[in-house]
Amino acid sequence: MSEVLVVDNSKWFTSLVAEKIESGLNFPVKTAQTYNQAIDLIDSETSDFFVSLLGLYHEDAEMGAIVDFAISRSIPVIVYTGKFNDALRETILSRKVIDYVIKEDKHSLDYIVSLIRRIKRNETIKVLVVDDSTTARNHISGLLDVHRFRVFKAEDGASAERILADHTDIKLIITDYNMPNMDGFKLIRNVRKQYTKENLAIIGVSGDSNSKLSARFIKNGANDFLTKPFLAEEFYCRITQNIEMIERMHEIREMTNKDELTGLSSRKYFLENGDRFMKDMRERNQPLFVSIIGIDDMRMINDEFGFDAGDQALLNTARIIRQNFPNSVLVSRIGGDEFGVVSLLKENENLKERLETIRGKIEAAELIVSGKKVAYTASIGVCARTADTFGHMVVRAEKMMLAAKDDGRNKVVMDG
Repeated sequence: MSEVLVVDNSKWFTSLVAEKIESGLNFPVKTAQTYNQAIDLIDSETSDFFVSLLGLYHEDAEMGAIVDFAISRSIPVIVYTGKFNDALRETILSRKVIDYVIKEDKHSLDYIVSLIRRIKRNETIKVLVVDDSTTARNHISGLLDVHRFRVFKAEDGASAERILADHTDIKLIITDYNMPNMDGFKLIRNVRKQYTKENLAIIGVSGDSNSKLSARFIKNGANDFLTKPFLAEEFYCRITQNIEMIERMHEIREMTNKDELTGLSSRKYFLENGDRFMKDMRERNQPLFVSIIGIDDMRMINDEFGFDAGDQALLNTARIIRQNFPNSVLVSRIGGDEFGVVSLLKENENLKERLETIRGKIEAAELIVSGKKVAYTASIGVCARTADTFGHMVVRAEKMMLAAKDDGRNKVVMDG
């Protein structure tokens, strides 16, 4: 399991930081007060440090020796220091550390926690650096490596497009303007045909003295701009701000597209994406089935056993559907007591049998809520005939579900 190393000559301080990190991030922390203790921890066969928080001064070593040792073992370093001046800043940053934090107050500890969280997340984030200068390209890539991003490099816009086609989950592009084959503006315009600013951030960089370049980058679709040469601190702040903007937008979409109780996709997502799924399946010449699963007498469950029982029935139904449709195209909660399933079938697979299994498992389940047994059933309607639109298939499946309820409930009714 990934660990955090904290080394400082104050035992009280290391304990304070360790508690803050463990309570805020749930990462195990190992601590040391001396250089030699830290070396023993780093060289231990069981160590697995993805980041370290290191003081500069220890009685048994020269200033910054533990920083150099950790970096030599490929452990990213955050320096924590009570002393600070411009000369020390240059010394710290020359060692290619993640950042430095000055011992001031509790806000320093909060910043450390957020920085460690950021470094861990960065391990999964892909960044594309585009610059025709090998020196500039390697410099920016090196800065990103320190913060543990997954970095790809391209020498011009055309090469960048090929890389992006192979890695569609790239979240950030850092691009120069003046390049052969395809300049930065053309690259940005092409990228924006497929990716919005909320899905992929772009930062333009240039050493050109033309003050209008920043405006042109933004107008062509970039999120941000940096003038070369730039300070490492400014670079990292801009990178973090843009990545976190992408993450926040993703979280907002997740909240909109997911049902809070069950974790399934929402009705909005179900209806908005159904036609796209239908089109994909038609192009593959695969039949698509839409099923609506409605819990019977949900109002009775809530009235007799309480809303907690209703929630448990919903959660149990969602679990059973997921287990029995592991390869479904889409499973959603589309109403208070209804679920929608868009499914494909393997060759010789029987949809009716699959749905009967789900119906039977729901009927057989006995939920215990506040010491009481709660039994319930579900009615299932299926549209097995492809319609003109996904919405028509949903309406047809809902009619079949209502027919199942009218026929006594706890049944599967298909239209085909």
